[in-house]
Amino acid sequence: YDTSPGAEDLIGWHLNQGKDKSSWFYPAGRFRETFYRPDIFSHLLKTLNEAEAIQLADGSSEPKEKLEAVILKHLPPRVTILSPSEGEEVTSKQVTLRYKVEGNLPINVSVYMDGARYDSTDSKKTRDLVFEEEKTPSEAQKAKNVEEITQQIEIPEQDVRIGLVATDRNQLESESVTINLKWKGATQLEEKMPNLFILAVGVGDYIDDGIDDLNATGNDASGFIDVLKRQEGKFYKKIEFKKLIDSADPNSLPTKQAIIDGLNWLVDNTKNNPNDYAFIFLAGHGVSDKNNVYYFVPKDAKKAQFRDTAVSFNDIKQAFYSIQCKKILFVDSCHSGDVMGENVKTDGNTTKVANELSDGNSATYVLTASTGNQTSLELPVMDEREMSTTPKMKPILDDPALCKLCIHTKNGVFTKALIEGLSGEAVFRGKNIITVKSLDSYIDERITEILEGCKTDHEQNSCGASPKLMPNFPIAKKLD
Repeated sequence: YDTSPGAEDLIGWHLNQGKDKSSWFYPAGRFRETFYRPDIFSHLLKTLNEAEAIQLADGSSEPKEKLEAVILKHLPPRVTILSPSEGEEVTSKQVTLRYKVEGNLPINVSVYMDGARYDSTDSKKTRDLVFEEEKTPSEAQKAKNVEEITQQIEIPEQDVRIGLVATDRNQLESESVTINLKWKGATQLEEKMPNLFILAVGVGDYIDDGIDDLNATGNDASGFIDVLKRQEGKFYKKIEFKKLIDSADPNSLPTKQAIIDGLNWLVDNTKNNPNDYAFIFLAGHGVSDKNNVYYFVPKDAKKAQFRDTAVSFNDIKQAFYSIQCKKILFVDSCHSGDVMGENVKTDGNTTKVANELSDGNSATYVLTASTGNQTSLELPVMDEREMSTTPKMKPILDDPALCKLCIHTKNGVFTKALIEGLSGEAVFRGKNIITVKSLDSYIDERITEILEGCKTDHEQNSCGASPKLMPNFPIAKKLD
């Protein structure tokens, strides 16, 4: 299958449970590692022949594994919330959560509140084995495949979304399940402002001469930090950041090790602080290998050894898994050009990145500069003299509105829209607040306006992938 970001839950497979029971539905994303194959679809649209498309992608006309075998071999666990019920009103911070898990026990269950992982270390928890009706007690004890768990949790004094993700002994994750609780008790008058931690990376001047340089990435990272710093004392109590760009400071260069150190810095600073926010901004080249594994290309990457010298998706995913607060990844990394040579996809397809990070225990809102195999555009950085001598840009110079839009623009299209949105243009329904979804919507519409205004044939659509565990949430205030 191939999907756009966030669409994996719309397709999947039913597994029958017998004539007297309803079947179970497993979304396609649960089998992403095997069945997400945009490369086959790319060939299929050209050949219009499935066997030939598989042959071109895999060197064989037969699938590597039969569908039924993969489904049964990799069945993920299931988790069902028994109580409280959806929309239930609560007046106490102490809530008793009951849920059932099914699969290869033992199964670990992570609890989330509004997308932030809940620290269950001190939670009182009881487990009860459930005997299936068609099995004798001894058979059920041997199978150990169903368990009911009662857990005490403490919620904030506000409406809250409770989410659960189950992980079995084979590290297979369940589909996330959620309920929304409505707070009807007393509320403290004081509202605590969160802290914000930012890692902003802009790579444009690559050491390897074989990798195309980029113009706007450093300005993108700096502009992203600058617009958010204005929120300190307004929406955020404290803002701390690490900026890695091509600068004279050798301690802030966007090398592979510096980026990984920056990810670890975020993890360390957001431990046990579920009310805080963590933002990661990546601007530079992104590539995918033949297995659709994404890599972000750092300053010191080597074209001939990119798997060893680039920042892999696994490095990024592990960091987001470990960050326990609300988190957003901003990715502007799908720039055109023969970045890493043969056998490497220069499109840096971020669809899998968005789907995987927004899913399950990663619970990350992902905003990408483009979708699928689109590339991300950098607007020309020109003065009036350069524009007047460039035939393609001359019509823009002659149009005051378009000239104002494009001249002296020192950001990529995505980041230009992002900065505008965070500056106040992306307010939610006319209110004074900018939410992650209002920002998402604004960026997509604004990119279309910019490209139409610059009279380019380039197609680019930003995309946001929202975790099921995470409701829409505010990220900034509109400032005067």
